[in-house]
Amino acid sequence: MVCAQPVEAVVYVTRRKPIRDGRAEIIRTLVPDLVAAEVERLVLEAQVGQDVHDRRLLFDSLQKAGRPGAFEYLHERPHAEPLLWIPDAVAWAYGRQGEWRPKVATVVKRVVEVL
Repeated sequence: MVCAQPVEAVVYVTRRKPIRDGRAEIIRTLVPDLVAAEVERLVLEAQVGQDVHDRRLLFDSLQKAGRPGAFEYLHERPHAEPLLWIPDAVAWAYGRQGEWRPKVATVVKRVVEVL
């Protein structure tokens, strides 16, 4: 189970529609947090038609933060990067609520509302 692993999660939540707009706002919010945390590498789940937009947005967000090249970013398929399973599981349980949200509460460090 995820909660038995030595991981921490920050959950970024938005209600923006369409999903692409919500994803973009989350990435814009996420980049300064990753720079501040001195992250070296960000791996996003590859999605047909979305990866190009993500890369452009990440590049622009790092430029805006004044930290171009602050971290490497790439897209992978879940079968190629099993650590992508952890955020999927946490996001699912957190979003499902009910009995599931408390099960991931020990790994959720904070929740960021993206408007």
